[in-house]
Amino acid sequence: MIINGKKYKPRELDFNAMCELEAHGVSITEIQGKSMSFLRAYAAMSMGVSAEAAGEEIEEHIISGGTLDTIGESFSDEAEKSGFFQAMQARGKAETKEEAESDSQTE
Repeated sequence: MIINGKKYKPRELDFNAMCELEAHGVSITEIQGKSMSFLRAYAAMSMGVSAEAAGEEIEEHIISGGTLDTIGESFSDEAEKSGFFQAMQARGKAETKEEAESDSQTE
């Protein structure tokens, strides 16, 4: 992941990373609704800095003509490689399907 011309190793998405995301104020279930906060938190984890410091770097990156794509793409790549993340996502989809089926049976 490159931000402001500096290369950072994207953070592996394991259980500890999910906890760290929550410590930054974003749970895995809120990624869609808090996309900016999520990108900042993921960048902070990968950069080894506070969310505020990551936000300042990201802002400078954008002002200088960069995009948020590098952070999002890094996350997507790590998500594809993470057995833990894939298992959590599969469970979430199964639970959503079960809830939908349960709701349709009660109507």
